[in-house]
Amino acid sequence: MSKTLIAIIIIIIVAGLGYWIYQSRLTSEEETKESLLTKEEALTIAEASSDCSMAGVLIDEINYNANTKTWWIDLERVPELEKDGCSPACVVSEETKTAEVNWRCTGLLPKDETADWQTYNNGTLELISEKIGFTMKYPYDWDYTVIGTKSPMVFFGPKDIIKNLEAGESTEDKSLGIMISAYDQMLYDGGILPYRKSNEYLSVTSANIEVDGIQGINYVYERLVSRLGYQKEDKTITVDLALDNGYLSIHLFNYQNLDIFQKILSTFKFFEIDVTAGWQFHRNEDYGFEMEYPTDFDKKYIREQLWPPTITVRSFDPSFFCENLDNVKTPTGLEGKQEEVMFNNSKYCVLIVDEGTAGSIYSTYNYVVKKDDKHLTLEFVLRFPSCGGFYGIDNKMEECEKEHDNFDPINIVDQILSTLKFSE
Repeated sequence: MSKTLIAIIIIIIVAGLGYWIYQSRLTSEEETKESLLTKEEALTIAEASSDCSMAGVLIDEINYNANTKTWWIDLERVPELEKDGCSPACVVSEETKTAEVNWRCTGLLPKDETADWQTYNNGTLELISEKIGFTMKYPYDWDYTVIGTKSPMVFFGPKDIIKNLEAGESTEDKSLGIMISAYDQMLYDGGILPYRKSNEYLSVTSANIEVDGIQGINYVYERLVSRLGYQKEDKTITVDLALDNGYLSIHLFNYQNLDIFQKILSTFKFFEIDVTAGWQFHRNEDYGFEMEYPTDFDKKYIREQLWPPTITVRSFDPSFFCENLDNVKTPTGLEGKQEEVMFNNSKYCVLIVDEGTAGSIYSTYNYVVKKDDKHLTLEFVLRFPSCGGFYGIDNKMEECEKEHDNFDPINIVDQILSTLKFSE
């Protein structure tokens, strides 16, 4: 074969290969152009997906499949999860504009590691003041406890750690699991959000996250110095989920529990709750309003002495201040200790008068708040029995004292007033 013929054959092969590469690229570009979503839009949808964020971290490997009309974005997983034989991708559908995880496992799909976990339901603990609740799962060998009343915090962690926390023993933050708390919009903006920023002790990064359809922000805190039980470069996480009237915060104390934290977030289920279901209806002809109220506070030891509450309506006085509450005549004319309380974006002036008799304390509560350009005063009386005197014999004293210590009627008061409407 002559050298000329060989050269011609080589030229034909190279030209053919070049044409094939050109056509492949052209076809790929045309298919991408046919997509209803741009690469940037697909990335935005993927970043907002809780399923994808729980499976791994989005990386730059992204491809468009013209046949299924989907964008495929590879996910980088934490080292602990790379042993299951799966190489997941976040798949974004251009038709539904939603994202899901394709695990691309070499064997069977990973089993549900939360199947034997316990389920927590916040609906009975009134963690969120608005009409929304949630359930979530936590490890079978963990427990939880609720601390605080006005702004309750729910701590989850190993059973022995939670037991120590309940006993008031000193506990390092790093030994805890997670903490869940709720904030109204005013408290979050003024007292929480300012601390979600980097400072001389912490480097803070943030990213969007979605948990069961609720949008939020995932904050990662890295220690710049050793401080408060944490070492330099230690990390913690806080996820703030935006609700209608505030935020639900989920905090991870120890980054070594990241796998558990991600699994917990994946089990969150939010639901609407009707906090006034079964409440009584009342119409006040004198002041021209309607409202609903519960039959009682649903407590074991605390008893209602004057209930349902009475409500007095006065014209709004712009010069009124909480510290001058003793100069304001309440329906019964009593005076007592007072404080200003912010709850659910409302400012309450609270007056409490305690009177002791027959082994019990009778507490008269007055809540003054502005509503519809009027000042409302809600009053009721509760009886707190002497726990030692009445329940010391049958070992119920500790339970009685705990109910007393954790009791705060502000949530019920706020819910009652949320149902109050003046006649047209």
